[in-house]
This record gives sequence, C-alpha cells and structure tokens, in this order.
Amino acid sequence: MKIVDLPLFAFDDFEQPRAWPHQVPPHFTTAYFQADELRAASAYASELYLATAPYGTPAHAEAWNRKERMWQPSPVDGQYRDANGHQFDLFTAGDGYCPCPSVGFRANPECQCVKPGCVLAQCDTCQWRTFQRGEPAAVAAWHDHAFPGWRDLPVVPPSVKRRDDRMEPHRDLRQWCLDHYPAEWLALPSAPIVTERGGAGTRSVPHMSPWGGFDISHTLRDEVLL
Repeated sequence: MKIVDLPLFAFDDFEQPRAWPHQVPPHFTTAYFQADELRAASAYASELYLATAPYGTPAHAEAWNRKERMWQPSPVDGQYRDANGHQFDLFTAGDGYCPCPSVGFRANPECQCVKPGCVLAQCDTCQWRTFQRGEPAAVAAWHDHAFPGWRDLPVVPPSVKRRDDRMEPHRDLRQWCLDHYPAEWLALPSAPIVTERGGAGTRSVPHMSPWGGFDISHTLRDEVLL
C-alpha cells in the first residue's frame, strides 16, 4: 500500500452533528427569550465549538461563526436580580465572520450580517428589552427603564475620592451623595450615582455606588439611544 493511500483520519471517529436542544435558535435572533434561555443556548454553542474537530475545517469555522453570532453574556451580565424591582441582563452579538462580498471599497448594501457592537439589555421582570450600539448606550437605556430620572442627578466631581484601599466606594463618596442627592433617591434599592470622568475611563461600573448600584459616567447623560 502506498503512503498516499493511507487515510489521515477515519470519518467515523468524528462526533455526529447533535440536534439543537434549545428554543433559542442557533443564530442571531430578535425574538424575545428569557435571559436564562439565552445563556444556556450560548453555553451550548460554545460547547459545540470546542467539540468540533479538526481545527480549520469548514465545520469548525461554521461552529465558531454560530457561537459568535448568537447572544453571548456580557462581562456585566446578571449583576442585578432585583434593582429597584428590575432585573439587569446584558448580551452582545455580532463578532462572527461576515461572508458577504464587498462592492468595490464599500460594504455590500444587501448584507444582513450582525455587526460588531450589537448589544441587548433586558429586564425579564417586565419583559422589557432594548437593542443598542455598544454597552454604554445599553446601560443608559436600562437605567432609563429601571431608574428614571438618573440623568438629572448631581454629578460627583473628580475631587471626591471614589475608591478606598480595598477598591470599594470611599466614605467621602458616600458623604458627598448624602449631602447632594435626594433622600428618596438613595432609598431606592441598588441606587446608581453619576460621576464625572475624563479620558478613556468612562465605563459605567456595577456595584460601585455606595448603595450597590452602578457608578455611571457623566458622559452617558447625553447618550443618544436607538
């Protein structure tokens, strides 16, 4: 037998395609699903991707694109189960490969692929959701839903210490808020605060309000939503 006649692998050794076990479809969708359903489907897609072999084959590329185009939990997803009576869940999609050919140097006008930066924020308590371009806009939209009026809060100036040695909200920050924020606002569960930021450090951070809510960048107050 010639060496070239030897099979490099046996097709029977590869795992047969599995039936998709979730109601969430194995691709991008705008249909409403509970956050737990989206997480379970995303985890299963990742499991299929890791189990697909060999690397570099069309099947492997297809599994990667399916995983990347589905809703995937954001790093700040699931931080709040009951914030002023609302749930906070955040998902991202749109990092899969776009196979649509370009038209000259321009994008294909018929392309329907999900673009990077597509973010879904939702509150399963109210079955509310929003699609936004990027995490900052999604966080702002969710606060409009859960904490209406946050855009009108006094902005904590940069002269006030924000974090202590344990990287927790500083007591000076708490005192400033007690002196300047309405008492009824601070009585809200997981009440957010708004702090002045500069440069690249404008990401809103969960649990960094002295009351357990978001520390929101002042740059989001004028965020234009979809």
